[in-house]
Amino acid sequence: GHLVALLGTSGDAQELDGIRDIDVSSRVQAVCDWFGPTDFSLMNKQAGEDGTIDHDSPDAPEAQLIGGAVQEHPELVKRASPLTYVTADDPVFLIVHGDQDTLVPVQQSQMLQAALEKAKVSSTLVIVPGAGHGQFGDPKITERCINFFVDQLQAAK
Repeated sequence: GHLVALLGTSGDAQELDGIRDIDVSSRVQAVCDWFGPTDFSLMNKQAGEDGTIDHDSPDAPEAQLIGGAVQEHPELVKRASPLTYVTADDPVFLIVHGDQDTLVPVQQSQMLQAALEKAKVSSTLVIVPGAGHGQFGDPKITERCINFFVDQLQAAK
């Protein structure tokens, strides 16, 4: 979720491209983001008492990604956030999140959806009732994601 959202919004961020294959675009045509974090600094606050881990801990997955505790490295948190790079030319997004997710609060996907809408990027947010983190037992969710890619990639031809 997080990495595909970051890839989708940062395709034109040259500072993230690295030093190899600089003549090859990092842009993608479509993104299906399943329950991805979008702003590490807000995860504990949004999760409240329902949260299953301390996202601000130096041992949290987010801290391991950025190299230190989230609240101690605001610039790295900003650099790792898909929200930082949202622009009007981003690809179409399908965002799926369970409303009972206690690992990544659903507000994380709602924030991404709001940022994409503000930039006038085509996007759809599907909130799955009763679903926790990655617990989309309904095969219609997977089918919707597959159909999304088929539709978007065929249209790009």
